[in-house]
Amino acid sequence: MGMPGRTADLGLSRTARLRLCGNAVVPQQAERALRLISRQLDATTPNG
Repeated sequence: MGMPGRTADLGLSRTARLRLCGNAVVPQQAERALRLISRQLDATTPNG
């Protein structure tokens, strides 16, 4: 089950594999959130 060479072949429990997959998403979510916050701040901050 799963993609060969990814989490399926690591010899980990199902729980550990799911945790690894979930942890891989966190940096992308944080990056997206910071970009959105930055845009909102730029839009509400007066120039000068």
